[in-house]
Amino acid sequence: MRRLRLPPLMRRPIPPADTAARIAGPLATLLVALGFGWLATGLIGDFLLPRPAPVVDIERDPLRVAGQLAALDFSAPRQTAASAPANLLLAGIAASADPRLARALIRRDGQPDILVLAVGEEISAGTRVDRIERDAVVLTGPAGHSRLTLPQPAGTAPAAPDHD
Repeated sequence: MRRLRLPPLMRRPIPPADTAARIAGPLATLLVALGFGWLATGLIGDFLLPRPAPVVDIERDPLRVAGQLAALDFSAPRQTAASAPANLLLAGIAASADPRLARALIRRDGQPDILVLAVGEEISAGTRVDRIERDAVVLTGPAGHSRLTLPQPAGTAPAAPDHD
């Protein structure tokens, strides 16, 4: 039997590659990998990192504040603080730096519904919401100013006032 002998494999001459063509493939791969990494980092960061608190724009106009202080009449007799009406309970507060956005949640004794009131709205005949603070609501009525505070849980002392 005769052995079949195959001719040796010959190398074909390969033309020299252009430098741009040699770099384009790995560069495209690198750019795709970097883009994927950037998108994945942003996605993971959105899930794991907390969102920063919204920026509150505080108006700082000393001339306006000085005008308000100058308009105050310190010689007028002060109104005495009356006790808060016994039939009202402050259920919650949605405070805001802008008084137009603040709301007070007030419940009357014997009624299941909660009143959502803004500054200037009337609770009962002659009694209006004068000011909504972080932890209390100031009412103005025929007896003068009264203050409704949020109920404190049993066993806790009232918080000390903040000094700004």
